[in-house]
Order: sequence, then C-alpha cells, then structure tokens
Amino acid sequence: MSVYGPKGNQVASDDDSRGMDSFARVTIAEDGIHTVRVHDLLKRGGDTFAYRIEITPIVPKLSFFLTDYESASLVVPQGNRILFRLSTRRSDFDGLINFSFLDLPEGVTAEYGTFAQGRTEIPVLITATPEAMVSGALTSIAGIYEKEGLKVEGIYDQKVPLVFGRNKIVHLAQPVNKLALAVTDKAPFHIEFTVPKSPIIQRSTKRIKIVATRDEGFTAPIKVHVPYFPTGFGGGTLTIPEGKTEAYLQLEARPDAPLGEMKLAAIGESGGYQVATFFTPIPVDEPWIRYEMEELRLEQGKNVEVKVKVIQVKPYEGSYELEMRRLPKGVTTTKIPIDHTMTEVTFPLTVAVDAAAGKHGVVGFAVMLKQHDEDVLQMFPGNKITVFKPLPPELQKKPEPKPDPKVAKTEKPKPKRRTRFPETQ
Repeated sequence: MSVYGPKGNQVASDDDSRGMDSFARVTIAEDGIHTVRVHDLLKRGGDTFAYRIEITPIVPKLSFFLTDYESASLVVPQGNRILFRLSTRRSDFDGLINFSFLDLPEGVTAEYGTFAQGRTEIPVLITATPEAMVSGALTSIAGIYEKEGLKVEGIYDQKVPLVFGRNKIVHLAQPVNKLALAVTDKAPFHIEFTVPKSPIIQRSTKRIKIVATRDEGFTAPIKVHVPYFPTGFGGGTLTIPEGKTEAYLQLEARPDAPLGEMKLAAIGESGGYQVATFFTPIPVDEPWIRYEMEELRLEQGKNVEVKVKVIQVKPYEGSYELEMRRLPKGVTTTKIPIDHTMTEVTFPLTVAVDAAAGKHGVVGFAVMLKQHDEDVLQMFPGNKITVFKPLPPELQKKPEPKPDPKVAKTEKPKPKRRTRFPETQ
C-alpha cells in the first residue's frame, strides 16, 4: 500500500508492519487530492484479489490486554491467588489512567497498582476466598483518562490467535473484549514470601525467603518465578525441592532502584496448578557506608598498599569486615576489620609476577551488615585498576645524573709559556 500527495509524490508506504495487513499513518501537509494505491507483492491483480481500505481520523485511544495470556482466560483456585501482567495501549496521549475490573465472580477480588504516566505494564493479583463458589464469569476492564478537557475511555481488547504461521506470525485472530475467569477447586499448596525486616541496598542483592504450605501427601517440586520486577530490580527463578517447604529468591537492586518500598509477588507452579504469593513489601535503602579510593596502577610482581576512605552515610554502630572484590587474576588481598570509628583503612595488595596485565574495569567493595538479626549485604564501586608489565631490564637502569648547570666548572690552569716573545692579545 502506498499513499501519494496531490503532486504525485509518495508520502507513505507499508507492506506488513502489523501482520498481514498494511498500515500507514499520514500527516496531510497540503490540500488536494491524495491517492491510495494497493497491490499484491508481485503486482499480479485479478478478479479474486479483493481489498478493503479504511481511512480514519487520528483520535486518542485506550485499551487493555493481558501480556502473558493470549487465550484471554484465567483460573484461580479457591482460597488462593493468581498473578498476571496487565498492559495498556495509549495512542496520542499519555498520563495517569484509572481503571477497574467489572463483573468479577462473588468472592473474587483484584489488587493492582496504577498506570502512571509512561507506564505500560503492571502486575495484577486476583484472589478467591475459600468460600468462593466454583464457577466462571466473563469479566471486563474499563479505564479512563481525564485532563484539561480531554477524556479518553478504553476497555479490555485482546486479540486471541487462532492460526499461526512461520515464526509465530498470526494469520487469523479473534478480538475479544471479555476475559474468561474461572474459580476452581482448591490447589494442594500455597506459597508466601517472608516479609524482610531489613532493606535491600541499592547496587546490592538480598535473599528473600519463600515458604510453601503443602496439603498432606503433596510433595511435588514447586517451580517459582517472578513475572514482573519494578524498574531497577531483577532476580532469577527457583525451585522448592520435592518434599521441602522453603527456598530463597536472589533479589537484585540496581543503582537506579527507587528508594522507599517496593512490592513483590511470585508465581508457583506444580501438579498442573498455578498459584501466587501476596504482594510483599520490600524496603529499599541507599548505601549506608561509602568508600573512596584512587585509581590503581599496579606492576606485575610489585606489592602495594591501597588506602580507602570510609564515609558513614547513615549511622551504623556495629563492626564488620570490608572485602575488595573484582580484582584481576593474580592480584589478591585480605578482608579488613572495621568499626564505626574508622575513617580510613589500608588494603595490602599482593601482585603476582604473572598477574593479568591490562585494564580491568572497576574494583568493588562488599560488606555484610546486620539489622534486626538479618544480614544486609552492601556492595559499592571503587575505582579503575590497571596492571602493567615491568620494563625490560635494559630500560630499568637508572640514568646517570646530569651535571647541575648552576655549579660553576673548575677551569684547568693554563700551561706556563716558555718563550721570550710577549703574549699577543
């Protein structure tokens, strides 16, 4: 499909950027007759080549869809929860969106955050009480944006794929505006995070305990993953082993992790059931102690001492051991004991004769602090480190000192003239 202006110049074209159909967004720059030309890829044409052209004005639009459930259906066991990601499409506007779930079954509730400006995805937790009836319902989502006279309303709008081609290209899809939600018999297990008493520190990690409550006789492994991490956070997956009830999630807070409190929820899968934890509050804090050091320039085979400044950002009365990490191969040191009164420490660095030469990025510091009897790992960057090879032996000789030009030279006495003729000037 191509669009041409009044002078015959092409102003837009498209083949299959949105699937099997062509789509173009055109800004009309001048008055006059514009032409739309449509043809098949090989420009064959024929009686069976039928096309439909739709031309619509550009207006703000809003809709919602499930990120992970193309089937547009959800299942929640009695007395349990499910977790999924809800996404929004905004066209030609941005801002806070208020929305709600409509026609949920009795005994079923939804918990979620907000679609703030620029945010396109949030986690949603659906909970069914133990008394909720085993039933099903077609629920929907309605949202609205209102600001300065502009009002944009939207609903749930999911395209359910029916026919896939190569590379999962959708050849046929059915749009739906209702979400199928079923309440089923109870699952044989629940999972919960243990609420931490101490924070996770920016640039650091923290182990978050997850506990499974199993029905008698249910011992299968439970796979756990977090489908949605807020901006600035990350983590992996884990498995609660067969017959066990505990495991740990390694949560990571990046340097840009927002301070305050973040909420975390996870999904557990086993035996054909899928359940979720509650939204668990996780406190987030900035580094309590900072460390400063000069850039390191080392030479193979020469040991050095490195001074590091210790800066208390927040009061911490305990003692701990400071560890220097990410040292190059062949460069080693020891942990240094520290208490709250110290403002500087010295690391003895042992540099092997075969230490890896070159630039090695930034070394880091790690300490394990304590709060409310919980470990608080803090990691903090240091400075760049470079390891040089020593100069060849012939270049290591110290040059002879040059004479000081300020020191007057002692003139040798002239030999005595042996002649009877006077000396000429």
